[in-house]
Amino acid sequence: MLILWYKKSRSASIKKDVLQAKIDAVMVDCYNLLLNPDIKDEERELLLHFKQEIENKHDFSRTAYRLNRDLQRLSLKYLQDKKGLSQPVRAFYDSLNHFMKNELRNNEIAKGLIMASGIWL
Repeated sequence: MLILWYKKSRSASIKKDVLQAKIDAVMVDCYNLLLNPDIKDEERELLLHFKQEIENKHDFSRTAYRLNRDLQRLSLKYLQDKKGLSQPVRAFYDSLNHFMKNELRNNEIAKGLIMASGIWL
């Protein structure tokens, strides 16, 4: 029984470490984009706001969802003007979108299940 508990806790710890490594990679990409002279001012403002929110210890998943939404809106605005997101930001947006769909979505579902089980207990 103790061995089974250890394996489960070790597995959860490894998953948490992997998720944190992926979050760190997203933040490194964000920092690099902020230093990139090829991105537009509006894109830089959104990325800077995202970085500051994370540095102020806000929830990563909510802040990432907000950044994703804001980049979508900016992309639509640029589409009306017959422009598009800059290439580096477009690549970052695609990777962030993929990360959110695969990693953060599962994390949010788990949080919701835990909260729901607490309500019904």
